Amino acid sequence: MDNILLAQELVMELDRKLAHPNLVLKLDMEKVYDRVEWPFLLFMLRSFGFSEVTVDLLFRTLSNSWFLILVNGQPTGFFKSSRGLGLNHKDRCFVSAGTTVLYLAFADDTIIFTRCSEPSLIALHEFLLQYQKHSGQKVNAGKSTLLTPARMSEDRIRLVETTLGFHRQSFPVKYLGVPLVRGRMGTIVFDPLLDKLRARLFHWSSKLLSTGGKIVLIRHVLGSIPLYLLQAICPPKTVVAALGRICNSFLWDSSVDSKRMHWATWKKLCFPVQEGGLGFCSFFDSAKAFACKSW
Repeated sequence: MDNILLAQELVMELDRKLAHPNLVLKLDMEKVYDRVEWPFLLFMLRSFGFSEVTVDLLFRTLSNSWFLILVNGQPTGFFKSSRGLGLNHKDRCFVSAGTTVLYLAFADDTIIFTRCSEPSLIALHEFLLQYQKHSGQKVNAGKSTLLTPARMSEDRIRLVETTLGFHRQSFPVKYLGVPLVRGRMGTIVFDPLLDKLRARLFHWSSKLLSTGGKIVLIRHVLGSIPLYLLQAICPPKTVVAALGRICNSFLWDSSVDSKRMHWATWKKLCFPVQEGGLGFCSFFDSAKAFACKSW
């Protein structure tokens, strides 16, 4: 969540007027866990100051991996694996009002914040080539993208695309499963979430479910789907209302097409169980409160 919130904050600084505009690069690695060279990994662990005991423990864990391949359903024998699993220059980094952030990395998701100047792009390209050579990893330029300011000239965009081989992508763009937006968080960002909930309901045969079964599904299935997204971004009130309508319709209606009497409002159903409700609000309001507090 820290990475997501920080990335969103820096995206807001993308349109600052500078001689060399800010630039965000989202890298895509090819089979990141299969290509890492172990000598490179051990070298980096020692460079970061890890003790030899820790380095040895990690190496023993990695090097003790064996694989078995089935050919036409028959085992062919075991074989041992042999691989798998800093951008610091002040005058080339992304400019923001807060702390300097050069990159964000979580597992194989990497975002680089830099400036759109030819020396910076060339230096970054050379660094990526050296990194791929020594680590065994490979940047998939076809799937890697660049995010630019709204009024960036076409000449500068072509400079980035020619130098790095990345293609431009428009907002919103997903990072760690959460859309990053430039500007106000609109309801369109949450359309995939609402569509996912409706698709789940479409596959359920509500005619075969009792009221108790529907309550369990709402609490433990429908209620869990939005949690990750709502912990990272604060939704508009219309989105929260739409989530409630979807769950309320599923609870009372006999099918997707037919409409029946709703014997209680969603607001009353969201009361705690001790107050006569079903406690549905907990999985929406707690996540929403967390996101709004973080922002």
